[in-house]
Amino acid sequence: MQYIIVSDIFGRTAHLTHFARQLHGTSIVVDPYQGQLQAVKDEQQQYYAFMAKCGHDHYLKKLNIILSRAAKPTTLIGFSAGGAAAWRSQAAVKNPHIKN
Repeated sequence: MQYIIVSDIFGRTAHLTHFARQLHGTSIVVDPYQGQLQAVKDEQQQYYAFMAKCGHDHYLKKLNIILSRAAKPTTLIGFSAGGAAAWRSQAAVKNPHIKN
């Protein structure tokens, strides 16, 4: 089984990486910042950073590409803004390998 984990506005964190390692199979973590850790100060500042660096529509486009390439059974797990992107992307791409 393959898992695609779509992060929230905080991106890749130690906790999210730990979560991904607990899953049996291959895990792909998708985040808005190309895997770069963010210096989080507070939620409001992080939301502004998310909107400046990525935004909801760009995050959706990034995820659409990844989901369209899934060629084996894949479970999609999204958190907050990542959950919204996952829901929108799964509806748009309609890849039969994706399970949410």
